[in-house]
Amino acid sequence: MIDGFVRVGAEQLDHGALLNLSAYRNEYSPHSHVDEATNDPMEGELWADPYYGQLYSRWVERARGVYGITDLMPSMSYDAAADLGFLRGPFVRIPRVAMSSFAEVEAFVETVRHGLSKGRSLLLRGQPKEYYLNRSPAARSLLYGEENALEPSLTPSAFRRGLDVNAIMPAWGGFLQWIIDMALSGRTTRDLDLLSQSWFTDYQFSRFALGMAQHYGLPSSGLDVTDDLHTALFFALSEFKPFAEESGRSAYARKAGWDHPSVLYLLALPSAAHTMNFNATVPKDLFHDCRPQRQHAHFLHRGWGLNANDCARWIVAALYVDAPLRDFDFPTVSNLFPGRAEDPFADGLAAWRDDAGLLPKSLKNYLGHYYSVSTDGVAG
Repeated sequence: MIDGFVRVGAEQLDHGALLNLSAYRNEYSPHSHVDEATNDPMEGELWADPYYGQLYSRWVERARGVYGITDLMPSMSYDAAADLGFLRGPFVRIPRVAMSSFAEVEAFVETVRHGLSKGRSLLLRGQPKEYYLNRSPAARSLLYGEENALEPSLTPSAFRRGLDVNAIMPAWGGFLQWIIDMALSGRTTRDLDLLSQSWFTDYQFSRFALGMAQHYGLPSSGLDVTDDLHTALFFALSEFKPFAEESGRSAYARKAGWDHPSVLYLLALPSAAHTMNFNATVPKDLFHDCRPQRQHAHFLHRGWGLNANDCARWIVAALYVDAPLRDFDFPTVSNLFPGRAEDPFADGLAAWRDDAGLLPKSLKNYLGHYYSVSTDGVAG
């Protein structure tokens, strides 16, 4: 047993894609302390990091700092701004930077955006609190050379809830298609009908279905991010409190308690294959102006199997706010969360969540995760 790893048998390697395992074995940073022994007595036994899918032979238990020892790693862009130290991920260290004003945040984000290499795009994720992976000190020492290394947790909701997305996606995809058909009924033309049918059979529809689930609160194997700074900061500086008596409905308030700073992650994605841009992907003739469009949403669909924290690989900087930003102009809640009268998906999901007598039990349970947001303390 290797602390913090799971054993991977030969039969599991045959299904490496389903487990989301790395295509390479025994990767280690040059800025590490790795045992130089070449004769591994258990060469055929493989162990995987359950958060990043990296595969290793048994020698890894004798190593220190396999992913790179923080203090030995060379300085990279923006490291000089890391007044709060670094977060860690496989083979990278991520500068942690304190922010006190919107102008300061905006300037830093634009500097990073303009410094990206060709083909990369900058996406943002705001959270009122930062979460870390649950590793033991010994496992963190093995991976990073320090027991107190901070690994940001960006695991998707399906992973956190222990839900097998593959089991529910066929039913959810069919239900989503039905909602779209109902939303278009009465105003479709022959051309629009043909367009909708081609969209339903396209590969992008599967990614769209996962993304729509995520953006309306249903567990998925990915994360919602945005390319809009105001939207990202809205989520970083806001709180959503569920109504105890009304499942799936939350009240909104600006963050008041500052026991933990808010965090804004800057993620540099290497290609469009990692994410889906709702505004660029979804046919505009079919539907528009729903919740994801209002939030300038993108969907990262990388976190499943033994690589559940893959989204964290792409963080290039983390910005922290420990008090209200005095010069930040909050977006209106009603603009980011359109109500049922404006959003046909919200209307369809809410209606069937509340009256789902004809649906299979698994789909009823799945729809139970849908949430709406109220701006006045009264469920909407």
